[in-house]
Amino acid sequence: MNLEFSFTTARDYHTIIFRGDMTVISSAPVSMELSKKIAAESKKDYVLDLSGVKSIDSSGLRFIITLKEKIEEHNGQLSILKPSKTVMKILRETNMIKVLDIIKSYDTLKKQ
Repeated sequence: MNLEFSFTTARDYHTIIFRGDMTVISSAPVSMELSKKIAAESKKDYVLDLSGVKSIDSSGLRFIITLKEKIEEHNGQLSILKPSKTVMKILRETNMIKVLDIIKSYDTLKKQ
């Protein structure tokens, strides 16, 4: 399955909603497109909604970290909203939960 994404805004946060598989094959083209979009926009804070991501591999994890770094370069904040059970399991196993702001709802966002 491909990786699809869409944008929405909720509570002053710009949300990128992902659906599909975040893998080596699907992440590369999406990563390039999103990196350009983030660099071109003046928006600072982003939320990645990963509730629709069915699988993730090391390239998908690197994709998330790269987005986080790009957003932080622009003094923004990245939060991960409702990762699927599969994704959450991988985030725990790789200790990525220590470097990512993982939230269950917009109410739990940490404002910088």
